[in-house]
Amino acid sequence: MRKTLSAVFVSAAIVAAGCATFAQDPESESTGIGSPVTTEEAQPSTAQPSTAQPTTAPATTSPAPVQRTIDIAEFRFTPGDITVPRGSTITWVQQDNSLHTVDFDDGVESGDMTQGDTYARTFTEPGTYTYVCFYHPRMVATVIVE
Repeated sequence: MRKTLSAVFVSAAIVAAGCATFAQDPESESTGIGSPVTTEEAQPSTAQPSTAQPTTAPATTSPAPVQRTIDIAEFRFTPGDITVPRGSTITWVQQDNSLHTVDFDDGVESGDMTQGDTYARTFTEPGTYTYVCFYHPRMVATVIVE
């Protein structure tokens, strides 16, 4: 009987110890499973949402398109060869008393230009564009588009 009473007291001590550290969860009453009791109350989170942006490699940007003017004067194109970013527009201004043209190797032509006429072309694709005056074949120049 002494062993039985000892077992009862040990069991009671275990149960009592369990009651001291666990409170009954209302949702688990039927199962008898308890929830741990803590002395700290749940505190709202003070963590701030992250505002960091994902890091990516900087985008390579092309130079901005430009507007350039080429004079047709004294039987030459001035400036002669020119380099511009893609998307740039070049305007030729005819200042001679003689008839001139701006005819490209790719088949694009200005048509006849008399003094005071202008012709403009926008270059959308990279490449080398050689042009000539139809009436004066020694008048040759190049537009390089990057």
